[in-house]
Amino acid sequence: MRSSDSNPAPGPSGALGPAGAARTAGAAPAELADRWRPGPPPVLLAARCRACGRLSFPPWPQCPSCWQQTDTVPLPRQGTLYTFTAIHVGQSGGEPPRVLGYADFGGVRVLGPLTGAPPWIGAPVTVAEATSGPAGSPSRRYAFQVDSP
Repeated sequence: MRSSDSNPAPGPSGALGPAGAARTAGAAPAELADRWRPGPPPVLLAARCRACGRLSFPPWPQCPSCWQQTDTVPLPRQGTLYTFTAIHVGQSGGEPPRVLGYADFGGVRVLGPLTGAPPWIGAPVTVAEATSGPAGSPSRRYAFQVDSP
């Protein structure tokens, strides 16, 4: 996991990634392009340090611990839900709350939206693909499918 000081600054629109980056309908947003590969099956990507072996997410060219070069590696598709929260904002029109969770995948903890069964701490999760955004130009994103007990 990375500290907040190593995250990129938000662009003018408030989204992470290159300002004004073009996006095709149904494509993964530019700010997520280095974090996952759409499926089937979808895969999260991390960085493994060539010198110390540390894993970090999202992948960066240099290790956050020793600043040596890293290689991009896939994470396991199966993980364990560490914690979650439901966000009840803008509930006009009866929209369900947005549920986000941190899940552990092969030594790193990753934040993402939750889908599937009702979440519980310790639940098995699988990397899945989800769409979000306006109906005319939805974007593909990774999500964590909560498996039934």
